[in-house]
Amino acid sequence: MSHKRKIRAHEIVADIRGGLNGADIMQKYRLTPKGLGNCLKKLVEAGFLEASELSGDLSFDETTTGRWTNRVPRDKLEFPLPIFETENPEVRGKVRDITKNGVGVEGIASRENEIKAFVIPADEFFLVDPVVFKAECRWVRQDEPGGPLLSGFEIVSVSEGSFQELRKLLDALTLRVAS
Repeated sequence: MSHKRKIRAHEIVADIRGGLNGADIMQKYRLTPKGLGNCLKKLVEAGFLEASELSGDLSFDETTTGRWTNRVPRDKLEFPLPIFETENPEVRGKVRDITKNGVGVEGIASRENEIKAFVIPADEFFLVDPVVFKAECRWVRQDEPGGPLLSGFEIVSVSEGSFQELRKLLDALTLRVAS
């Protein structure tokens, strides 16, 4: 028997309009990303929120899955960083954006919920070892007919060593010059 908690619509709407991000809302209301998505969908369907009020890491992606998704802000890359499947190294794509939890990929075909093993050969560009991990596809889309496939993956398995290399890579990518 599943127990459903009640969340007061006016409270969560006030938090969204007050600027709380998806992670803060999930923590405050003890929601999973899926639970947050369901909650947002119900709020819009019931007229408590307009879909246009949901932006940043709270958004609805109708072009992909038709489901509500929680999007973590990711570091957009200014240059092409290669990525390939460990089982099919000839299948190569580009990392579009990345966090310690996930990666946006261009050019590698996938299906939602499919798990793939990837390598980011970051050692070609940075003083880090290649980053090896498994990730589950959360969404797939194609912005333009004939354009590249775009996919979002959640990292589900990474060794401690590769995680440390991923952190080094993220540090290198987000290095800011102080003024």
